[in-house]
Order: sequence, then structure tokens, then C-alpha cells
Amino acid sequence: MDIVDLHIEWCKSKAWAEHWSEEVELLQEEMRRVKAFFEARAGAWDQQRNGLGKRGDDPAIIGGMEAYARNQAAQFRAMRAHCEHTWRLVDEYVHGFGQGPTVPPEIGGESSNQGVEE
Repeated sequence: MDIVDLHIEWCKSKAWAEHWSEEVELLQEEMRRVKAFFEARAGAWDQQRNGLGKRGDDPAIIGGMEAYARNQAAQFRAMRAHCEHTWRLVDEYVHGFGQGPTVPPEIGGESSNQGVEE
């Protein structure tokens, strides 16, 4: 392999690395937006629930509507919390890429070489 071939391979590798770096940034932004969406929807249900008392409907109907809105807000917050839990190690993984494994605590923080004799 001569110097020109080596330079071409280096350029290809650099282009792939930049491409994947951009993909990671896009994915992180999408993750942020998903969590923000869930919180915004929960807030919208909270606002809707808070505005129900001003209506002149039957108190039993208003109570049911408030319960429904409270439940919807809780579901959206639970979805946001699930995303936060599932994605909690992504930033650590991205910033520490190539510096060893990132293992969730519930799996165990031991090295991936468990059971391998040295």
C-alpha cells in the first residue's frame, strides 16, 4: 500500500467518523425532544384539568374529567421518566466512547471479562 492509498483510506475513515458523530448528535437531540414533548403534553393536561372548575358542568362530570386529565398527565410523566431511565447512560457512553465499557448498575459494574482467566 503506497502513501496515496493510505491517504485515501484515512479520508474515508475520517468521513465515516464525522458521519457517525453527526448521527450521534442528531440522536441526542431527538432524545431531548421526546422527553420535552412528554413533559409538554403532561403540562397541557394539567392546564386543562385546572381550567375545568370554571365550567358550569355537573360536579360529578367535572370530577371525572379532572381524574382523567390527572391520569393522562401522570402517564406522560411516566413515559418521560421511562425515557430518562432508559437513556441515563447515553451521555456517559458517548463522552467516554473507547474508554472502556459503560454498564448499567443493575447489570453490574464489573468488567466484561468476567469468567475469563488471565
